Amino acid sequence: MVTIIAFITKSMFKQPRPAKFFQSLNRLDEVNLIAGVDVYYGFNSFPSGHTMSAFAISTFLMLCFPQKWGLSLLLFALAALTALSRMYLGHHFLQDVYLGALLGVLLGGAMYLGMIKYSQRQKNA
Repeated sequence: MVTIIAFITKSMFKQPRPAKFFQSLNRLDEVNLIAGVDVYYGFNSFPSGHTMSAFAISTFLMLCFPQKWGLSLLLFALAALTALSRMYLGHHFLQDVYLGALLGVLLGGAMYLGMIKYSQRQKNA
């Protein structure tokens, strides 16, 4: 579900990745690129699919195990680190990971609610 939503939104917005954006301004040489990291030049930056997936999974698991505060904190930290890494590597802008995180939280919550409704139907059947 996350992959489909990411594909649809990326296709709708068609925002350039940071390297493509700065290349279009003839300022790519001013960007600090990381040695050994491939630069993406496409128009599929918004929103960040990796961030969306990380927040969807972490939100779903946090809702499944609400009594496990340590797990919730760890999952949120890992999702946030995923978002930060996407910007650090130069693959996304802040707004890309922000919307990816927001959509991920919403999708994770929706998946949890869907699981609850499905399990209630199974009990009543």
